[in-house]
Amino acid sequence: MGEIQINYFAVLAAGVFSYLLGTIWYSPKLFAKHWKEAVGKTENEIRMSLKPVIYVITFVCWIIASYVLAVFVHYSKAELSVMECLQDFYAGSDLLRALVSS
Repeated sequence: MGEIQINYFAVLAAGVFSYLLGTIWYSPKLFAKHWKEAVGKTENEIRMSLKPVIYVITFVCWIIASYVLAVFVHYSKAELSVMECLQDFYAGSDLLRALVSS
């Protein structure tokens, strides 16, 4: 199977970015109000149920997910450049736009 080369800094950066994205996503400026309504809880109920260990577990899970993705990319022998990724993204968004507008 051989030894794989993992960029641990990239794994850590991806974990931190994912964690921060989740923090922003559930912030009061975006979707916190809608989320609270969907789960049927008040602000006080949520504050009472939150413990610091939940944030640590979430961060560790993001690091693990980033590592697994890095291993998957290695074994899939993916060799896309940033420009190729952006082109694929825009091609996919064009396809989605065509499907939605038709």
